[in-house]
Amino acid sequence: MSREPPVRIETTGDAGRSTPRNAAPSQPARSTKHVRVAVALVSAAVLLFVYVERSRVAHWESPLVGTEAPDFALPVIHGGDKGNRIRLSELRGRVVVLDFWASWCSACELQARELDALARRQSEGIQILGVATDDAAEAATRQAQRESLAYPSVYDTYGDVAAAYDAIDLPTLVVVDQNATIASVRTGVTDASTVGKLIHQAK
Repeated sequence: MSREPPVRIETTGDAGRSTPRNAAPSQPARSTKHVRVAVALVSAAVLLFVYVERSRVAHWESPLVGTEAPDFALPVIHGGDKGNRIRLSELRGRVVVLDFWASWCSACELQARELDALARRQSEGIQILGVATDDAAEAATRQAQRESLAYPSVYDTYGDVAAAYDAIDLPTLVVVDQNATIASVRTGVTDASTVGKLIHQAK
């Protein structure tokens, strides 16, 4: 009768424990692997959701597109003399980008930086105008002056201008063409390159 070869045992230096060479992986090791796989799957699902949502928003078209831009005259809080008002109809002949924002909106700060970069390199025939809304006048004024943006901002005192442009979520960008017709509406942060394309399409 032949004997099976003995299982070789290797002894570790810690507390004299012995582990068979061909022993199966421990349960904690398997659990860690499963957790890593689960985290990877969840991350992939989140990225897919964000991509789908961004695509949906990017292709959403406001019912305001193609309609006449509501006129307004609002007080300047940055980029002009205090007490002066900017009237939209007086900007006719230029492509106007309205940026609806508030001092409490962190995404609005990101949007302002994108528009500031655009305003500093592309200004001919274009007017970018910040419209502070749903905010205290003092807070909006401090924020606008602190940013030192290359374009003016006005204050939507009663929020009626934001309502007229359906700017419920901030930031909201509205591009108005040279004939005072709304060419496009975007909600959320829109990068400078995309804004430049929207301006070009509105000309």
